[in-house]
Amino acid sequence: MKQQSAATHLPLLNGKGQPASDGAVNKRRFGQLGFTVTELLVVIAVVAVLIGLLLPSAQAVREANNRTAVRNSLPDICCAARDFHEQNGRFPASFAELIRLCEDKLPNLRTECCSNVLGLMRLGLPMVNGYIFTITGASESTWKLQAVPASPGKTGSLGFMIDQDCNVSSFPIPDAGVIRERMFTKILAKGAEVVTELFNSTDVGPSAIPLARDFVRSPDTLPIVFSALDSNGDEVVTPQEILSRGPGPGGFIDFIKEEMEFGAGNEDVSSLPGVSLSDLKGDNAAALFSYEGLCHLTQLFVQHHGVADSLCAKLTAAEAAEARGNARAKAGALRAYRNEVAAHSGKTLTDREATILTTLSQTL
Repeated sequence: MKQQSAATHLPLLNGKGQPASDGAVNKRRFGQLGFTVTELLVVIAVVAVLIGLLLPSAQAVREANNRTAVRNSLPDICCAARDFHEQNGRFPASFAELIRLCEDKLPNLRTECCSNVLGLMRLGLPMVNGYIFTITGASESTWKLQAVPASPGKTGSLGFMIDQDCNVSSFPIPDAGVIRERMFTKILAKGAEVVTELFNSTDVGPSAIPLARDFVRSPDTLPIVFSALDSNGDEVVTPQEILSRGPGPGGFIDFIKEEMEFGAGNEDVSSLPGVSLSDLKGDNAAALFSYEGLCHLTQLFVQHHGVADSLCAKLTAAEAAEARGNARAKAGALRAYRNEVAAHSGKTLTDREATILTTLSQTL
């Protein structure tokens, strides 16, 4: 099957960066008539803001929400387990036993904790809120339950344990931070690929390249992007709003959904809280349109440390020349960077990676 270009998946935005009305969609399609430099820059800014600011903030809120929900559910499960112990002289060895106890009680005789356990069951217990719950020990006198993230580093980074006395403890999940960092690195690489394709596969792409860094970095751009993603206008952007925008340019939104594993462990994506504009701190352009960001991408793509160091040294020289106001030295350093990238294309770099690095260097 022939791969579709990123342009065929562009979200429909009007000139202000907001979703076009149905009437505007009917009148013109980006894939048919092309789009303006400003419209392209807004789409590229959406990708940059998602990578650099919005997704990291949304991930932190996501983990905190799941963590709190799981922590709050543990006392109810323990309470129901103690009810089971009172009736049977032992603690339940499975959730099936525990749920059967609660289901067998008449609604007006159920304890609140039993009602809450049945509510958790309807949400998917023993997998709920992005966590997997497991009864790890049960006897006449002792009982232990463990809850761990269904996708470590994504749905959560802490595990929980509760005992027969309803004492709750937490513990870090090994390598969760490494997994999260790897996740964002993959999203960064995909976003760089999408942006490069947008620059190279559209009529106005070449005109947008020298404008991209200043446009994305402008303090006026972040509110435009935020408004475009805030589909219900409540001044909060939620994961559900991000994921409901279709596949995104070059399938970028679909890639985010798959890589971040939204919904794993019966995580209720629709109930995940969002982030406000004031929560987003930092440089919109840092991930894709900065010397440091391009060096990071270079190190990600180039497996040979010596080559990566040499390329990053040229970027450092270009940045220093820019700071001095020496446009000629800056151009020379960037030209040397691109020449070295070209020399390693097909060797330490794939042709695709070389195209990405070369194109993004032209935005600096």
